[in-house]
Amino acid sequence: MSEWSNVSVSKTDMPLRASRVRIPLFPPSMKNTIVLMEIKMIEKISSMAIVVAKKEKNLKVLLLNSEGEWVFPKGHVEANETELHTAIRELWEESNVVVSEQESIGQVDEYKFYFNGENAVKVIKVFAFIIDEEREITYNKNEGFIDGKWFDIDEALNTLKHDDAKNALRKVIGKL
Repeated sequence: MSEWSNVSVSKTDMPLRASRVRIPLFPPSMKNTIVLMEIKMIEKISSMAIVVAKKEKNLKVLLLNSEGEWVFPKGHVEANETELHTAIRELWEESNVVVSEQESIGQVDEYKFYFNGENAVKVIKVFAFIIDEEREITYNKNEGFIDGKWFDIDEALNTLKHDDAKNALRKVIGKL
């Protein structure tokens, strides 16, 4: 039994989903034998807010600078909270920008990635909000943000680092 690794799961207050993953194992005592072990991967759900200020044909999108990387506001879904309300809350907590449910055009995307630091699959639910003009941004330094501003769409696409975030923004723009 010492040849097998232990798997541990830590307790958290955030909503989780479990996914089954099959992992091939190659124990030293069983050379040339493949053993498939099925384990559950924890999925941690987060919501992201993409806010577009639309004034006539001019579009601007809100981005926050988190320790040198421009990102959309996002965070974990808390107990008894809908994914939409999480996006609204995180936007407010991180940028002090307030939006309403009525300004949302709904969930526009969802993507997943494996986050090794938490040994979990992160599921990001992307919600879009369309407002009629830019609102003042007061970024939250306590959350690690160092700046926040409104970008033209092309500038935002060139500034965002991750393809998933770029693709989500393209989907929002495609719905306008």
